[in-house]
Amino acid sequence: MRNIIPQDTSNFLQLQKHLDKETDFMLLYPEERNSSIFLLQDNIQSSLKYGSLLLVIDDGNKLVGYLQASRGRYKKIHHSAYIVVGILAAAAGKGLGKLLFKELDCWARNNNITRLELTVMKSNKIAQRLYSKMGFKIEGVKHNSIFMHGHYIDEYYMAKCF
Repeated sequence: MRNIIPQDTSNFLQLQKHLDKETDFMLLYPEERNSSIFLLQDNIQSSLKYGSLLLVIDDGNKLVGYLQASRGRYKKIHHSAYIVVGILAAAAGKGLGKLLFKELDCWARNNNITRLELTVMKSNKIAQRLYSKMGFKIEGVKHNSIFMHGHYIDEYYMAKCF
């Protein structure tokens, strides 16, 4: 596990595309993912410029997971960060999610982040268990948040405060 570097951009895009195809738990459908490496590189640089975090997991051959913590850009919310995480199915169940969240906690404490937040589909019980183990609490329900496969899906708002 390490911070993303500019040379990772192409591999990071491939990881995101793979996750989009592999699971319904990511936000985008595969055809919605922008394939511009230059745009992704600009987005990553802009995010990091504002003090956000982007960790990747490299198995030696390719990227197999990531955690992005997008810090609030405005002064009133600069203490908070919104989390997105994805791990390929082939790499799941090996404790990688827990490692990412432990590193996230260290980063948050070192950067005066006092609130971490995310949303998770109510049907994603595996992710909910991980988030709960890592100290996240359900704060509410985002009703009809996602429309997928012909029906609406609720999400939980979850957060961890330090």
